[in-house]
Amino acid sequence: MQRVSPKRTLVLAEEVKPDAIRDLISRMRDLMDEAPEDWIQLNIMSPGGQISTGFGLYDFVQANKLKLQTVVLGHAHSMAVPLFLAGTRRIVARRAIMLLHEVGYVFEQKERLDLTQIRRRYRLLEHQQKEYIEVLVERTGGKLNAAQALKLMETDTILTATQAVRYGIAHEILP
Repeated sequence: MQRVSPKRTLVLAEEVKPDAIRDLISRMRDLMDEAPEDWIQLNIMSPGGQISTGFGLYDFVQANKLKLQTVVLGHAHSMAVPLFLAGTRRIVARRAIMLLHEVGYVFEQKERLDLTQIRRRYRLLEHQQKEYIEVLVERTGGKLNAAQALKLMETDTILTATQAVRYGIAHEILP
């Protein structure tokens, strides 16, 4: 675990949604400008949220090669897991849990979709799930393959800290 200044520690303690991610990216840019070689820490306590929005932050971190330490405190569910995986160094609290499940779509009340719109949504969900699985496989260094990742998602798997380390999702458990 890297020692990171509290001034360089950010927190995601809400859903993955545009305002929260926009704020995190802005703050990360400021920290990069101040000291591009120093570590940034992102503490995560999130139920997950919007996939495309979350991948926006994931891609920002990867494109800028940030020295990012991610720490799960409490829980990281759904889209919060790939955000955790964006970290160069990944630590999970001893009692923290992570939830992996298939991607989905939340319908607005009384929303009507025609067949073409349903097909379009279906293709988007398939693409997003493929991207999610690719991140799991790549960032776990091969400890998870695509079939294993899909199986964990299909069965709505809750991972303990020990399991997260075993699967290569986390590097270590917070002392």
